[in-house]
Amino acid sequence: MVRYGISYILHLLEVSPSKLAQSLNIDRSLVSKWKNGSRRVDINNEYFNELIEYLLFINEELGINRLEIFFIKRYQLKEECLAQEQVKKYLKKFIIDNISSEVTREKYETHSERHIIPLSIYNGIGNARKCVLELLETAESQKKHKKIIFIYSGSFDMYMEEISFRCLVIKKLVELLDKGFKVDLIISDYENMKCILHFFTLILHKNCKLYVCPFISKKLGLFAIHNIHNQQLVFSLFNQSINNYCSYTSVFQDSLSVLAYNNIIQYIKVESTPVFCYLEHRRFLEGSIASDIYTKQRSLFSTVSEAYYYNQVPIYLVMQEQLLIEILTHSMYSSERIERELKIFRKRKRKRRVIKSLANNKLVHFYSLDYLRYLSQKDIIYYGKDDVVSQPALVLTKEHFKRHMIDLVTFLNQYDNYTVCLTIEKVEPNGESIHYWCKKNEILCVFDNDKPANLLVSEDMSFVNLIYAIFERYYEEISTELKSKEVVSELLLSL
Repeated sequence: MVRYGISYILHLLEVSPSKLAQSLNIDRSLVSKWKNGSRRVDINNEYFNELIEYLLFINEELGINRLEIFFIKRYQLKEECLAQEQVKKYLKKFIIDNISSEVTREKYETHSERHIIPLSIYNGIGNARKCVLELLETAESQKKHKKIIFIYSGSFDMYMEEISFRCLVIKKLVELLDKGFKVDLIISDYENMKCILHFFTLILHKNCKLYVCPFISKKLGLFAIHNIHNQQLVFSLFNQSINNYCSYTSVFQDSLSVLAYNNIIQYIKVESTPVFCYLEHRRFLEGSIASDIYTKQRSLFSTVSEAYYYNQVPIYLVMQEQLLIEILTHSMYSSERIERELKIFRKRKRKRRVIKSLANNKLVHFYSLDYLRYLSQKDIIYYGKDDVVSQPALVLTKEHFKRHMIDLVTFLNQYDNYTVCLTIEKVEPNGESIHYWCKKNEILCVFDNDKPANLLVSEDMSFVNLIYAIFERYYEEISTELKSKEVVSELLLSL
């Protein structure tokens, strides 16, 4: 079928008449006439500019710059890629000229079907990491915020076990996310994910999503794809046979190669499922999952089991009321606010559900000993806001902090199922305000005190148990002394 101008563009971008008519608020029959070629677009009508912007938007949403590739071939351009304004110019020209798709095909037939490009192949995981960093530098230079997709098929730990590389990648990605870039992280399975705990600073960001796609490692083997939408792609392939370990990496920037890999990426994305559901804090507090991580433990963790919790600052619920009154007075000027926070605290203490849950559940709290020592040396100590336990932001003196440690020790020695585990290193080195709450075979909750609007909740049992196993292994590897109530009590009281 011969298609002209707008008809061909709508076909190319797979735009339905009803969807376009609804978006532009025009009659559907008019769009149908455009598509079947019985009527041309009125370029003087007010909807023309809206039509152009909508088509550019659809082209961007497809994840494949079909218009760019089409216009480069159609007009025999020398450029390998086009800026958005150039694509817009050629789109208007093609619609106004109303050229048929038959002419386009004839032009294609004058060229070879082969697409030859110069290609450099890099050997070794070190060079693969360098290519990824260069790709992120390219993204940093972009004026327009784009989609970044990282896909790891059995290769996540291979990249991320190198600490300096991992920290640099996380730093650069956080900066890009803050600028407005969107990042999709897709993993093939949970078998090679020991480093995932370090990435929750990214995953908690509103512009970042974590997906799992189990079929890719079984069908496609070990590989990694790092992609800037429609612009640049780094592809790495790994061979891990006993007799021959090797890795090869190539960088693609030409539009046709990027298009080919984008088709693969889109297929993988369609087959992927989100690891987390994202909940607003208000919905979490009001919902059936938990009205409060602590006060609802009885319903969440009703059977004899273990749960792990990690944060930098000990919970405030172990404080004596007189200590909290002094800290609130030191932190706030409003007597009404102080009284309101005291009522919340008294309500939490009165329900005593934390204590009741400890009768049937073992609860392990990780705290960094180095960080606690660091806090104990400061004249003024800040506790970040913790909406999950309704803890306000608090300002403590050295004396307040010391008394908090005394109250924590009292609570620790009062309940057999409660354990404080002091770590020499941080469990999670990026983001000191991040909390983890994990119970095997049930649920994982992750939240950031500094950005408490959203919570990550996963009930993907494979992923939940992966995180649980990381904490469990970490707990087992910590020396017995740093888990002993007697030794821990002594260390906390010495701060």
